[in-house]
Amino acid sequence: MLPIQKLQIKTVVTDLSPGSTDQRQIMAVFQKDGKDYAFPIGSVRAGNYQIYSDNMLYIQDPHELYKHWPADVWQAIEKHEVKPGMNELQADFAIGMGIPQQQSDPAVKTVNYPNGGIKWASRSGTSRPPVKTHFTTADFSSAGPSSLA
Repeated sequence: MLPIQKLQIKTVVTDLSPGSTDQRQIMAVFQKDGKDYAFPIGSVRAGNYQIYSDNMLYIQDPHELYKHWPADVWQAIEKHEVKPGMNELQADFAIGMGIPQQQSDPAVKTVNYPNGGIKWASRSGTSRPPVKTHFTTADFSSAGPSSLA
C-alpha cells in the first residue's frame, strides 16, 4: 500500500497474534485487484481491546483536512516525492512513515525514511537512496490538525 491510499474496509476480524497464545490481532480486511488483504489495527487480550487504527487511517479525505496546503505540496505527495520545505506530516504522506532518530537537541527532529524498499525515481531517472530529513519544532506549526480522525 502506498501512503494515503484510499481503501474500503470490508470487515474486521481477529486472528492469533504471531508468537502469542493469549493475544489476538484485530485485522481490517480490504480488497485490491480482486484479492482480499488484511492488516492489523489493534489487539485484544483477556477481553481488553487496544485499537491503534487512529494512527494509521483517516475517516475524512486528507485533501479536505489539509486543504490549506499549497497545490505544489499535494503534487509532490501524489508523485511520492519529498521536496524542500515540506513538514514531517507532508513527507509521511509522500513516502510513508519515517523512523524518528534519537536527538540530543529537543528542538531538532531527525526522521529516517527507509522507503519500504520501493524504488522511486528522481528527475534524472535514477533511484533515490533512503531519505533522511531534519525537522525543527517550527515545521509542525503549519501541519494543521495533528490528530488522525
